[in-house]
Amino acid sequence: MRGKSSEGVLLRVEFSSHLVGYADVHPHPELGDATWEDELKKFIDQKPSQLFTNSLHWALVDAHAREKNEPVIKSSTLPKTHYLCPDIHSFTEEKIQILKQQGYTHIKLKLGRDLDFETKQLKKHF
Repeated sequence: MRGKSSEGVLLRVEFSSHLVGYADVHPHPELGDATWEDELKKFIDQKPSQLFTNSLHWALVDAHAREKNEPVIKSSTLPKTHYLCPDIHSFTEEKIQILKQQGYTHIKLKLGRDLDFETKQLKKHF
């Protein structure tokens, strides 16, 4: 019952000879993102998407943390796990209960295809 898997790539970015960071580019084409191959091509063509730009930002954050030998995330406030719901149209009370039984504590929803319906579903379930 996990969210649909998709492909991505791990970036190793050298900002300088001593500053190296890592981040992923993990688009979700099933939710309207370009594929990772298209993301990489846009970057090579010097037209990076917001997703790729964000990944470069996190690679820099990672590089600075590695330089200081510190963890990138110092807080323990991250959710234990979350379920990615790509389509709220198929979301039911039964599915919510199954997710709870599986240990999910958070649900990440992708919205924007039909905001009126999606808003009604959110109010109905949450």
